Amino acid sequence: MQSIASYRNGIISNISKLLRMIIQMAVTAIGAYIVITNQGMTVGNMIASSIMVGRALAPFDAAIETWKQITGASKAYKRLNESFTKAPIRAEAMSLPAPEGRISVENVLFAPPSIGLQTSQKYTLRGVSFGLEAGEVLAIIGPSAAGKSSLAKILVGVWKPLSGLVRLDGADVYTWNRDDFGKYVGYLPQNVELFSGSIKTEH
Repeated sequence: MQSIASYRNGIISNISKLLRMIIQMAVTAIGAYIVITNQGMTVGNMIASSIMVGRALAPFDAAIETWKQITGASKAYKRLNESFTKAPIRAEAMSLPAPEGRISVENVLFAPPSIGLQTSQKYTLRGVSFGLEAGEVLAIIGPSAAGKSSLAKILVGVWKPLSGLVRLDGADVYTWNRDDFGKYVGYLPQNVELFSGSIKTEH
């Protein structure tokens, strides 16, 4: 779909540029004829007319060039709305004591919010179970789109699995108070998109 949209956008953009050039050439030709036949127009007037026509048509070219970005932003906005609508409502958080670090993942089944409860072929994670004691280290490797990032977000309570639980010291991580949970758990995503620039440029 994206390649088709890009192809159509390219065709429309080329047609627009062709029409603009034809109009500018026509204005220049008419102006040259008027200058040659001494009908009250100077060469400067002819050049100015051509420039004004080009400036008048420029916004149309810009609108066509940005149409792809506008439609992309509209689709992204709709996807965000769908994700927020389908996202489960987080229950009232509990204040819990400082964790010791025991993690248990119990038969987790998950599909991203944009997919939700659909066919089993679209599940990102299915039947994931493991346990870690405090101080143990686990590395999860796999190809792109295997569900590594989804599992990381479930482990820190950002996403709630469709079924199954992730527990920290026996408590469901999704029900932890977010402020308390952030004191003990660190999470570094692949992409940070909250702010543009870097810490160096901001300071």
